[in-house]
Amino acid sequence: MDRLGPFSNDPSDKPPCRGCSSYLMEPYIKCAECGPPPFFLCLQCFTRGFEYKKHQSDHTYEIMDVANQMCTKTKEECEKHYMKHFINNPLFASTLLNLKQAEEAKTADTAIPFHSTDDPPRPTFDSLLSRDM
Repeated sequence: MDRLGPFSNDPSDKPPCRGCSSYLMEPYIKCAECGPPPFFLCLQCFTRGFEYKKHQSDHTYEIMDVANQMCTKTKEECEKHYMKHFINNPLFASTLLNLKQAEEAKTADTAIPFHSTDDPPRPTFDSLLSRDM
């Protein structure tokens, strides 16, 4: 896993997040397509899909220091675990598909046709009760 070297306990020695300017705490995200200088994001800005100038939220990225926190695992083992449990997991795949369909439904350009119905019960169209509503 790519390392910047160990950070000291002094927060000012840590690089700032490009999204919110807070000092980064491990783990954090490094864009693999932007830079130099390296483009770092905290997990909160990353999950919000922060974009800035040439950086897009769909760029490839690296999770910095996950393998360091998981001292018994290599970068490849961490990546394999992440892909298995989060990216290729059928539960998450169906959730992402449902989110995409819900987003598409929100932006539908077609009008919803009106159909009179008794469920829920409504007064007839030109009755006195319908005018009172």
